[in-house]
Amino acid sequence: MLLADVGSGALLAALALSAFAALLGFLSGARGLVLQALVARRALWAAAGAVVVGAAALEAAFLTHDFVIAYVAEHSDLATPAPLLAAGFYSGQEGSLLYWTLVLAVIGGLSLAGTSGGRLPAYAIGVLGSILTFFLLVLNFVAGPFALLGFVPADGAGLNPLLRDGGMLIHPPFLLAGFASFAVPFSFAMAALLAGRADAAWITLTRRLALLAWGLQSAGLTLGMWWAYHVLGWGGYWGWDPVENVALLPWLVTTAYVHSSQIQERRGMLKGWNQGLVVAAFLLAVFGTFVVRSGVIQSVHSFAISPIGPWFLAFLAVAVLASGLLLAVRAPLLRGDRSLESSVSREGAFLLQNLLFVALAFAVFWGTVLPLVSQFIQGRAAAVGPPFYERVTAPFFLALLALLAVGPLLPWRRAGTAWLRTLKWPLTAAAAALAALLGAGLQNPAVLLAGPVLAAGATTSILEYAKGVRFATRLPGSWPVAAARLAIRNRRRYGAYLAHLGIVVAACGFAGSHFWQQERQLTLESIGSASAAGTTTTTAFLSLGDGESLTAGRTVYDSFGGQSTTRVAIRSSAFEDLYIVLQPSTGAGSVNLTVFVNPLVGWIWTGAALLILGALSGSWPGGRRSPERVAAPARRPALAGSAE
Repeated sequence: MLLADVGSGALLAALALSAFAALLGFLSGARGLVLQALVARRALWAAAGAVVVGAAALEAAFLTHDFVIAYVAEHSDLATPAPLLAAGFYSGQEGSLLYWTLVLAVIGGLSLAGTSGGRLPAYAIGVLGSILTFFLLVLNFVAGPFALLGFVPADGAGLNPLLRDGGMLIHPPFLLAGFASFAVPFSFAMAALLAGRADAAWITLTRRLALLAWGLQSAGLTLGMWWAYHVLGWGGYWGWDPVENVALLPWLVTTAYVHSSQIQERRGMLKGWNQGLVVAAFLLAVFGTFVVRSGVIQSVHSFAISPIGPWFLAFLAVAVLASGLLLAVRAPLLRGDRSLESSVSREGAFLLQNLLFVALAFAVFWGTVLPLVSQFIQGRAAAVGPPFYERVTAPFFLALLALLAVGPLLPWRRAGTAWLRTLKWPLTAAAAALAALLGAGLQNPAVLLAGPVLAAGATTSILEYAKGVRFATRLPGSWPVAAARLAIRNRRRYGAYLAHLGIVVAACGFAGSHFWQQERQLTLESIGSASAAGTTTTTAFLSLGDGESLTAGRTVYDSFGGQSTTRVAIRSSAFEDLYIVLQPSTGAGSVNLTVFVNPLVGWIWTGAALLILGALSGSWPGGRRSPERVAAPARRPALAGSAE
């Protein structure tokens, strides 16, 4: 009981400290009290420290098999390997909420470390403390992870079979951290409004924090696709499940913000729009957490219906009302310093891109909530599956990919006719790709449209690197040193183009696996079967024609109601995956195999890695751009500044 006492005591102390920090933060922000703001900051750090102690206590309880704690007994057993035992911490509702709170407390506390005194940081403490207080209220009084059993069982129930995989160590931590991190830029955005700050100074820090949340969410989404592909055994990686959708929504909105924030930094435009995007990302993260926690929408990933749902719904309602009211009150302050001079400009491309991202997010949101809406209006839930999302979202994705080819070539303010010459190489690449596809006998209109668009987008990104190489050869010193200096000084520029190239590579993977996937059903007579500790494992040993062998398997867990897991046999190459799934046995001595050939799936993981690497390297501190002056600014030399 010692660990339970330490953990519950730490969470109670964190609740008191965070509530105190929130109240004092708002008070010091409203009255400009510097000393009180310092005390509020330290109280928030102390609350973060207490949350760390509580999380450490729960982790220690798992590692020491402290089955007197109900949560530990429900999500682990003596046979669980140590790495998965540690992952049991966030495998259930209570523990994942504690992990959510831990990330929020730590990242929120660190975000305040580099801020100076002033009303904006004080208000940020108030908002962060309020959000943290809500989660600690839930952890202390609704879904506590340290509730005790009335006895000490000899063994625990064990981890859910679907979670007994290495993906459990990487996907949930990143995705939950992404959800939690969206609260930090939201807090600074709300603080800027409360403090009456509409200049570009706040956006530098907020953009970096948003990129951190975006990077964590990107990694979580990618690892989730990889995990589903390797474990679930259905031949795919994204099924447009409601829980997948709600994880995608804040990512889409934040992607729009990361781009449009550059317009505010450089041109003083879209102030209200940027504030709205940061707010929307956080609200969608809370909505996603509500969907997962409440079980209100049917999903293979969501938790069972629990008392926690109404709490999150109430919190979401308060957040919507508070942020909406504040945005309305500060609307006069959020007018842009300039207006859009021409639609054919870098600003116009960013604005169109933002509209496409928001429309895409709304389409996914509407498809996700449509079953609930139809149930409420018509008394029956509408069926919304992958075909709906594919038809609705495909035009938006294609338009966004086309902007990758055209948008970066547009100048700021206004484009003359000279910029049309810069389209020569992207258009040439598009024409070559179309000719190659037609020459290969392909007739699918979607492929004939997407191929040239992807070729043009890749060419635009590659050309920017070619320009950089050419420019570096004219700089003093050795070429490698000059090129490295140029890349470091312009890391936002080259990081952005690396991210764009990653999107193109991943899009090729999505298109290849979608349009050219092949599937066959086979029956296999030679199998092996073994039973141990309440499980039955069937294994198929497969010998390929080139001498390589693969193993596919399926394990049935009697202690979990006959739930089964698959061990997919995968042989990956640069251009395709051979993907073999062992189906449930239909007769003694034989099993059915489903064999997929999935073209270009590996490109998805490569492209996602390039995307994350490019975005995070481009957001590294330093090399920040100053807002443009109203008077005619000095013109920057080509490639000497950090322009995306």
